[in-house]
Amino acid sequence: MVKQQTTQPRKILILAASPVDQAKLRLDVETREIDEGLRRSQHREQFQLEKLGAVRTDDLRRALLDINPQILHFCGHGTGSDGLVFADQQTCKWSSHTQRPKKLRYRSYASRACC
Repeated sequence: MVKQQTTQPRKILILAASPVDQAKLRLDVETREIDEGLRRSQHREQFQLEKLGAVRTDDLRRALLDINPQILHFCGHGTGSDGLVFADQQTCKWSSHTQRPKKLRYRSYASRACC
């Protein structure tokens, strides 16, 4: 009898952020479509989906540490070469690129995740 190897599902983290001072996006629709597509997949048991909405910079940092996803998907606004825009506690925009060195340590995380 051949013993099947059991592997842990790959964690997918979906982050959604739409600051009030930006154009309204239908982030719930995008997230739902990803969820439905994954559930219809023949390989759905290989993935575990985690979703966070209205993501602030601290939420992002905590989610990366707590969930430890292998795949990261961001739904929201970007500012071109300046990076992604998150909602902070006062719903202000925040550019990940300009504040990345002191706010987030992406480099150590990037080797473990597919973005």
